[in-house]
Amino acid sequence: MLSKASDLHEMFEATKHLLDFGEFSFANAQVGQRGRADMNERAYEASLQRHPKQLLEFRNGRVFWSWSENGDEMNRSRAEWSFRLPLVKDGVEWGWLNLYRGFESEPLLVDTNYLSDLFRREFTDAAARILTLHELPRFVQSSSFSLLAETRETKAQPEG
Repeated sequence: MLSKASDLHEMFEATKHLLDFGEFSFANAQVGQRGRADMNERAYEASLQRHPKQLLEFRNGRVFWSWSENGDEMNRSRAEWSFRLPLVKDGVEWGWLNLYRGFESEPLLVDTNYLSDLFRREFTDAAARILTLHELPRFVQSSSFSLLAETRETKAQPEG
């Protein structure tokens, strides 16, 4: 599902399927490239247009998401451990995903190698793919400056 996600909402819905197995009590994520708030916000807005009731927030130039097993983040126990997955692809940081689990829980059935390798890689690929879809191509930015300069030159030259 992650490989087919076309927006942030679909990416996090796919993640919820993993979490719905009851292995974790809480999860939160921050996705987006540092210093690329414009691109991150366009991806967030595009997802919001397609899915108006999604539970995403745009804060400090990045997209934040959280999920709770019982739907109530406020009643989380302090007796939890967490598993942090840094989202890095080709040396570029795309954020992080934290998974929380109570100390008193039954034994963890999901393989942590699966989480730290395949799942992390697929999640990172999905985030990078979805976010870069909303990157303005450099030629568009430079073309608009060239067009503006050409227009000014044309107006400044006398006819004839």
